[in-house]
Amino acid sequence: MHITDGTLQSPDLPVGAQLGVDPHQALRLASIGVYSGHPRERAALVPRNAEAAQPRGVAHWVWRFDDADPHGTYVVCAYGEAVQVSLRISDDARTCTGTLRSDPMPAAERSASFDCQ
Repeated sequence: MHITDGTLQSPDLPVGAQLGVDPHQALRLASIGVYSGHPRERAALVPRNAEAAQPRGVAHWVWRFDDADPHGTYVVCAYGEAVQVSLRISDDARTCTGTLRSDPMPAAERSASFDCQ
């Protein structure tokens, strides 16, 4: 993912200092997940098949929900440790399958998708 615009803030910077992002550098997709409530609450859900062996280059995880979460359910793509893209899914969803694909080359891009029904 490339970031072209956004607001970065830090209370730790001296007065007059600015934060910047190099728009030519991509953030690498690191992981995907599903959360109970907003991801800032850090309530990650464990997929039903968390212990299953995954083929090289592609991983599929399945999350199942018996009822709607009163705090909402969010799917998340994490880019490094600090950047997350999250989306609240429908309260009607009872299952989500997340797929993370990666080329075996270390510098290759990864891609992710979710199918929630």
